[in-house]
Amino acid sequence: MNPSLVIISLFLIALALVYGFMRVLFDRPLKTDSEGPEPPDVFAPDLAAMLPALPETRRELQRLLWTAGRYRPSSLTEYLAVRAILVIGAVIATVLLVVTAPIEQLPIVLGFGAALAFLGFSMPRVILSSLASARANRIKGALPMAMDVIGLCLTAGQNLLASLKRSAEEIRDTSPDMALELQIIHQQARMHSLETALIQWADRLDIPEVRSLALLLVQSDRLGTDMVNTLLEVAESQRVLQRQRAETQANRANFWMLFPTLFCLWTSTALILIGPVYLEFWQYRREQMKSLLGNASGQVKRSNNPTTPPASGDKN
Repeated sequence: MNPSLVIISLFLIALALVYGFMRVLFDRPLKTDSEGPEPPDVFAPDLAAMLPALPETRRELQRLLWTAGRYRPSSLTEYLAVRAILVIGAVIATVLLVVTAPIEQLPIVLGFGAALAFLGFSMPRVILSSLASARANRIKGALPMAMDVIGLCLTAGQNLLASLKRSAEEIRDTSPDMALELQIIHQQARMHSLETALIQWADRLDIPEVRSLALLLVQSDRLGTDMVNTLLEVAESQRVLQRQRAETQANRANFWMLFPTLFCLWTSTALILIGPVYLEFWQYRREQMKSLLGNASGQVKRSNNPTTPPASGDKN
């Protein structure tokens, strides 16, 4: 059995199990205070300690987890535990195959083991970054709608804190990510202050549009000004900006589609224009080859069957 195929198969199986483990851990809903505290993690801290991270890396990972919507207190520990499982699993599988593999295949096994360990270390970060980017884009798309709902609630006579709570309830079905953020802002504002909750929201997500909205709400709450018209104007400007971004992406897609279109077009054009000429030329060459072969075979037959010269007694 090929050791390279064995280590790849083992890693793929471990990757599938770890991916399912990550989905179960990260997709668990947050428990409210009435539901009791979170159950303690028994193995995650020990596994995370096997492959520790620097403080700067931990802060960056924590921000990515927040942007991806993973607000559980143990999300960072679970992420580090998953990464440690992937790396240590790849190392253990490589060691087992090194012990059992032939000597001439040791460089291949070690190379595959190093590559798989590197993938196990970097792949969770790539998956987390993609999840955070996708959720950030969803929040950006839901900002104009959230600002409209907040403005309508303020117009109805509610204060900003009550408007945030009502807006979270109204947009929960259409944009659960934005509704969760507004719900967290409301809960933090009840514990501390609205200004602190908005500043933490801007620092937590680190999205320019979110930071602008948070600063706008902070200034309006601090100065006590009417923010309804401002919210509606900002929402309209956000819609225009999103429309421009969509048009830019559409133009970029047209540019990148130009290359396969030209390739397919030139291929079909070449088949239409050059195909008949090539077939005609090929047919002409076949006829020429047949005639040449016929003449050559005739000459060979004449050379193999020469005409017998007349006898000398037949002369008169």
